[in-house]
Amino acid sequence: MPKAGKGKPTQKEKVCHPYSRKAAYLASQEIRLGKKERQKSEKATRLNSIGDRLQWFQSQLDSEKTEFTKQDACHIIERSVPVSIFTNQDACHIIERSVPVSIFTNQDACHIIERSVPVSIFTNQDACHIIVRSVPVSIFTNQDACHIERSVPVSIFTNQDACHIERSVPVSIFTNQDACHIERSVPVSIFTNQDACHIERSVPVSIFTNQDACHIERSVPVSIFTNQDACHIERSVPVSIFSNQDACHIERSVPVSIFTNQDACHIERSVPVSIFTNQDACHIERSVPVSIFTNQDACHIERSVPVSIFTNQDACHIERSVPVSIFTNQDACHIIERSVPVSIFTNQDACHIERSVPVSIFTNQDACHIIVRSVPVSIFTNQDACHIERSVPVSIFTNQDACHIERSVPVSIFTNQDACHIIERSVPVSIFTNQDACHIERSVPVSIFTNQDACHIIERSVPVSIFTNQDACHIIERSVPVSIFTNQDACHIERSVPVSIFTNQDACHTERSVPVSIFTNQDACHIIERSVPVSIFTNQDACHIIERSVPVSIFTNQDACHIERSVPVSIFTNQDACHIERSVPVSIFTNQDACHIERSVPVSIFTNQDACHIERSVPVSIFTNQDACHKAVG
Repeated sequence: MPKAGKGKPTQKEKVCHPYSRKAAYLASQEIRLGKKERQKSEKATRLNSIGDRLQWFQSQLDSEKTEFTKQDACHIIERSVPVSIFTNQDACHIIERSVPVSIFTNQDACHIIERSVPVSIFTNQDACHIIVRSVPVSIFTNQDACHIERSVPVSIFTNQDACHIERSVPVSIFTNQDACHIERSVPVSIFTNQDACHIERSVPVSIFTNQDACHIERSVPVSIFTNQDACHIERSVPVSIFSNQDACHIERSVPVSIFTNQDACHIERSVPVSIFTNQDACHIERSVPVSIFTNQDACHIERSVPVSIFTNQDACHIERSVPVSIFTNQDACHIIERSVPVSIFTNQDACHIERSVPVSIFTNQDACHIIVRSVPVSIFTNQDACHIERSVPVSIFTNQDACHIERSVPVSIFTNQDACHIIERSVPVSIFTNQDACHIERSVPVSIFTNQDACHIIERSVPVSIFTNQDACHIIERSVPVSIFTNQDACHIERSVPVSIFTNQDACHTERSVPVSIFTNQDACHIIERSVPVSIFTNQDACHIIERSVPVSIFTNQDACHIERSVPVSIFTNQDACHIERSVPVSIFTNQDACHIERSVPVSIFTNQDACHIERSVPVSIFTNQDACHKAVG
């Protein structure tokens, strides 16, 4: 009888130890499979959502159209629309309320108009105009100035155009080209770029390190000024260091530590200064403790100035009670007591003459320092600036360094490089045509300023006709009639300054009652306070008209024109969007970027690329260009 075949013995499944390699492998396999399934479901959901949106676009826009490109797609954003990211060319205008926006990363500035809109980052070209109130913004890092009106905490501004902050705006850093115009109670830490930073009142500023002079009016603690143009500090401004080209004009009670660059630093009263180590002479009027002067041009110290060593080229002029130890350089230091008749000084260093010294001609390199009184001087035609304090009739200054004239000095022409510093009172000046800014304090009739650096008109009643060169003309105090500003940097005009034309690069800062006719150059014209009649804005950067009752006629250039209230505007015809907040009659918008009109703005036509965002009561006739026009309210 045959035997039955042996069956295969059943093998029991081995138990896997939870801490073994196999257990870990099986767990990772489960995680991997779960992740794949989740990705598939998310992709399906996303595709379904995209399909729903495309069907909605098709039903809303064109039922026959099946494809929508970036150009064709219109951003129709109604109320309570959470938008996360806008990453394309034109700025996305979010108009309504409670719209959380995270990032704006493209070219044109994102206009956030209403209230309670938390925005984190603005990192592209055009400035982001945050207009109304309570808009927390963290960073602004691009080209055009960011215009923030009230109670907007901003941390950093790091790009080209000046950041215009009006009131109660804590700003930490300003590091780019155009001057930052801060009006009142704005704590600012650092200003490190080209154009002068205009700060009016109670603005704590730490550092100014770039080209154009920083204009601080009152009670502004400033630590460092280290760049080209002179820093103009008017009153009660503690400044530590000035280390660049143009002279720093400090009027009263300004503690300054170091001045280390080219142009002379003009300090008027009670300014403790430690070191002056650069080219142009430092003009210190009263009670200025100075330790060392080690550079080219003579340092002009008037009274009670303890000086230890003078070791460089130009002679140091010390008037009274000045202990001087050593003079060890090329030209002799002329320490002249009284009644010294001198006729001609024709060599390198400036000739220091104290009193009753009839001098005819000074024709060599360094500026001739005529310090005290009754010194008739005819011509100054060489390099360094001529320091003239009181009652010195001077006809022409035609060379490099700025001419410092303090009081009652009739000067006709200034035509060379450095700015002519006219400091005190009643100085009739006709023309300033060279590089550095002209500092004029009080009652100085000036006709023309036509060169590079901004002309600083500081105090009051200074009739100025023309400013036509690079740096902005700082007209600071009151009743300064100015006719034309036609060059690069912004013209700072504070109060009651009639200005006719602004035609150059940087924005013109005009505060109150400033009739301005034309603004035609690159940077935006900052019209800050009230009652500023402006006719035309025709250049690149947006014209910031901030306060009220500013009649503006035309805006025709690149950046958006920001006009807040009661600003009649006729035409906006250039690239960037024109931001009009309230009661702004606008006729035409015909260029690239979207024109942002908030309230009661009659608009006729929008015919260019970017979408025009109009919020309320805006009669619009035609929208005929690429990007969608955002209409928020009916």
